[in-house]
Amino acid sequence: MAQAAALAALLGCSTLRPSGRPEVLLVGEASAVAPGDLARCEKLGGVEGVGIGGWGTTRDQQQFWARKEALNLASDRRATHVLVTSERDDPNALTVYGVAYRCGAAAR
Repeated sequence: MAQAAALAALLGCSTLRPSGRPEVLLVGEASAVAPGDLARCEKLGGVEGVGIGGWGTTRDQQQFWARKEALNLASDRRATHVLVTSERDDPNALTVYGVAYRCGAAAR
């Protein structure tokens, strides 16, 4: 019972933020693509990255590492782009959720 209360308290401190405006991250040397153009690309599935921090770690640092991890996972799938769908903040970590796509000649 105490574990359930602790988990509820921890989850109460986290915030899930949908991406305000669609943001497309580039994997490697990919060319920029507008979010609306992703419909013409091959959808490869979801990716997520976690940026962990502790005392003295800024949100920007956590976001940088979370996005880097998501891009690395997308690269492993030979993706060219990641559409960021949301981010979750809690006191010790930031998680980026997205969808990986393979666009252009790479999709053929």
